[in-house]
Amino acid sequence: KLRNTFTIKDFNEYYSYLSKHSFFRVYTTNYDDLFEKITAKNAITYSPVTIDKNLSLYKNKSKLVIHLNGYIGNLNSGNIENYFKLTSASYLIDTITQSSWYDQLKADISIADVIIFLGFSLENDLDIKRVVFFDDKIKQKTIFIVWEEEKKLTIEKLSRYGKVFPIGIRQFCKTMNLIPAIKKKEVSLDVLQCFSPIKFQD
Repeated sequence: KLRNTFTIKDFNEYYSYLSKHSFFRVYTTNYDDLFEKITAKNAITYSPVTIDKNLSLYKNKSKLVIHLNGYIGNLNSGNIENYFKLTSASYLIDTITQSSWYDQLKADISIADVIIFLGFSLENDLDIKRVVFFDDKIKQKTIFIVWEEEKKLTIEKLSRYGKVFPIGIRQFCKTMNLIPAIKKKEVSLDVLQCFSPIKFQD
């Protein structure tokens, strides 16, 4: 029943405009495979990853969709209780900060030029709220896209953490289609990334 509910069978054409751009990293709190289906339709392959998988297994992280709350494609009896955030009890289990993806998420947030949230309400996912919203510099580069009829109270809450645009996903996608394609800088595999491991402190 869960697979039938959260597996995407079709989607509106305007979503395809997102695949025009090369995003530095894609994180989602959704279980569904919408982003993977969008990009696959446009001959671009993004691989779904869940945070119970070790970060070190993925040397090339440029084409990943990291599902923070679980992914419908690999749902099974072993991960439904902890890594598939479906019930109130499962949200109480701290899986994000215990994951090897935790430092990666914090690093990506720190170095990103812009952070775009699509349809994120902040009502749940306290772990994500703590990770993302800890610095005024992050607020200055954070954008929230919410639907046109979003409540004023929700917009006010989100405004504490970034700029809010109540334009809806359809208008956002159409706007993204009007601008030149965002291309991620290609980095040579021979380039030394850092001299020592980056260690974050809360």
